[in-house]
Amino acid sequence: MPDIPPAGGVITPVRPDVTGDFRSGRDASHGTGSGEREQLAEHLEEMAGTLQPVDARAADRMRGLARAVATDEGRQRWAEVDLRRVFNTERLAYALALEREGGYAHSTIAGADRLRNILVLVPILLTWFALAEAARAYDRYLALSPNEVRQPFLLLWERGFGGQASAFAPSFSTVALIDAFLIAIIIGLTLYSHGRREAREEKIDQTAERFQSDIDNVLAEASVVL
Repeated sequence: MPDIPPAGGVITPVRPDVTGDFRSGRDASHGTGSGEREQLAEHLEEMAGTLQPVDARAADRMRGLARAVATDEGRQRWAEVDLRRVFNTERLAYALALEREGGYAHSTIAGADRLRNILVLVPILLTWFALAEAARAYDRYLALSPNEVRQPFLLLWERGFGGQASAFAPSFSTVALIDAFLIAIIIGLTLYSHGRREAREEKIDQTAERFQSDIDNVLAEASVVL
């Protein structure tokens, strides 16, 4: 029979190669977790600095969350909070994108819009002014040459009503060309402003998506820690 050691003897462990305090693993894990929380707190502080120009209150809440992840009491206070809803990440991301890209319309786009809005009335003003002058010249011409009443009005206008048109009254063809030129400019400004505005809005949307992804990621990490 094998010898049975006395009750008070030393019993050899099943795995004699395992030595040391079993709590050391938990201590190492705790140290690693603490380092991760500190790194997360730094990310939250950086995000708070990014949010400061567009929403100071949201930035303050983000700093409060950064302080909370480092302590047990703070984590308990934020544990049941829906971070994405509290920070309204979609609104913040869009506000950040607007601030980064300089708003919806660049100064050149706004200037093109204003110029177009002014020019759109110029052809109407020019046409009615020229028509009023032509009507007065036509009346004077018929008073001097009543036999010309059968001549087309536009033809007489183009010919200057026999010299009765004033120096400020352009001919019919001149008015038509100026109107066509102004309308072409208006069309060009419209295409330019709309095209630039659509491109700018698309760029803002892309920037907002990147910002929201960054905010959502850091808040997701905070949710895991909490």
